[in-house]
Amino acid sequence: MIMKNNNNIQTATVLFFILLSLFNISCNSMIITKKYAWSPTSSAPVLYPVEIHAAYMRYGNNSALAVPSSAVENAGLAMPGDTYALNDDGKYPLPTGLDILWFSNVDRKFYKAEVDFPVEKIKDLFEEGYINEKGEKITYNKVNVGLIPGGRIIIFLESEERDMELCSYEGKDTLLSLKDFVPDAYWEYKDLDSFIDTLFADKEEDWVKAYEKYGPNHGLWDRYRKRYNYDIKVNFEDKNSKQGYSLYRFANSERCTTNAYNPQIYFKSPATLRFFTISWTNGGYEYSGYFYLNEDEVMQVFPEAFKNSGAEGRLEVNIDKYNKGVSISLHVDGKEYLFKQTKIEIDKNKIGSDDAEIIYMNYKHTGRPPYFIGE
Repeated sequence: MIMKNNNNIQTATVLFFILLSLFNISCNSMIITKKYAWSPTSSAPVLYPVEIHAAYMRYGNNSALAVPSSAVENAGLAMPGDTYALNDDGKYPLPTGLDILWFSNVDRKFYKAEVDFPVEKIKDLFEEGYINEKGEKITYNKVNVGLIPGGRIIIFLESEERDMELCSYEGKDTLLSLKDFVPDAYWEYKDLDSFIDTLFADKEEDWVKAYEKYGPNHGLWDRYRKRYNYDIKVNFEDKNSKQGYSLYRFANSERCTTNAYNPQIYFKSPATLRFFTISWTNGGYEYSGYFYLNEDEVMQVFPEAFKNSGAEGRLEVNIDKYNKGVSISLHVDGKEYLFKQTKIEIDKNKIGSDDAEIIYMNYKHTGRPPYFIGE
């Protein structure tokens, strides 16, 4: 009798694991086969250009989409780069990994990587989506391969109102012949080093100037990607002012918006704030404020303010009753840190009109908006 019961238990156990395996296979199959509207793209910091020799984003069973290559990439980290034409509906199973070979100007070398993505996490984020300012549910539509010095890769999921870091990897040094890298002009150069020397020869290039000042700057993005436990609060002296759509960009290149449906920033522990824009209405007028925080100032204040483990903070933006005076401060553990070097522009227009006038500006435009070195 005991033997029979043991056999029954063993049989039930085996059946359980078979069913569990079938369930896992079914779930994995769903991840691989269900289609979403997304496309691969790439990016690199403005002052740290790269060139992708070849890159493919894997999906499904032995399928891949090409990441645009053979052009200098430095439009900004996490900024959408080129994309290739997709199929008729632009829908594919979720990406499962990346194979890439690229050249880093400031490192003077090639890197390669073959990496697998956290597919379950991607699926959860795509399914979760969010409500945009129009009250519509949307989700991510681009998978951005961010490339920074040191052979490092940061994968971003991007969408209309939100960009977020998904995961990161580190490539390995590799070699590529000059003929393979510049097939249309390789005979003009003695060797690969002589070709690379020509890249650095143009001293008027902004990235060359930055290299001569900072070098490859490998540790910069570790500081940018450091996260802190704080939220953001906008206060109006005139209580008739109503905040509207707002956008926040962080030092790690993540981005999110706030609106009537999402009144709080999405990230629970965001990186250092680098830029934000706020819109508000008052007395028949709409105001738009653009705030560029000073890199040296905030990159010093945030680590100092959050030096105690577990510290919680709040970044406050206070706008006066004249809609021109603004103070920005970080509050952590009972201390206030006032940011004094933020560059600010405030525009004003009648509600319903596109004709805006600048009513306050504390700096001069110089072409490119104020920026962080590694953005």
